[in-house]
Amino acid sequence: GSFSFMVNYHALGAYFLCGGGVALHSRQEDTSIEVSSFVSFGESSELLPLKNDFDGDFENKNSAQVSAFPNFLNAFTTQVQIFGPSDFFVLQKGIKENPSSSLRIVLSLLKLSNYDQDVFFKFRDIFLSQTPSSGTKLCSDVSNGLKSVWDNFYLVDP
Repeated sequence: GSFSFMVNYHALGAYFLCGGGVALHSRQEDTSIEVSSFVSFGESSELLPLKNDFDGDFENKNSAQVSAFPNFLNAFTTQVQIFGPSDFFVLQKGIKENPSSSLRIVLSLLKLSNYDQDVFFKFRDIFLSQTPSSGTKLCSDVSNGLKSVWDNFYLVDP
């Protein structure tokens, strides 16, 4: 399940930035999924003092703040900018809309999702119809994938 509500991510980022923190936002314009990441250092932070010297230049101020955290920036770039949730959603939708998607393609998508049970459920018909007629290696990969899906399953409603 999920929920949705309107958020002004720019204002939220400004709040963190003015408090000495960092704000990163996804740059994709053509998407329905916005991804942002915020870091706050709290009142006791002496690492990045800036509280009252803010001149309204968000971009440069944020760049200076982020440069102190190269691993944070690298993780955001890798997991959101290069191939993020929007890209995964588009790929998943494209595969789902193609009635001739092969088991190998769907299994690759399942791996890319880190064996998400929702992805498995969406493509269960392909797994059920194509696995029995697949080769030994592919059947083994499916079996291992299903074990990983089960390992990632967490009961939400007891």
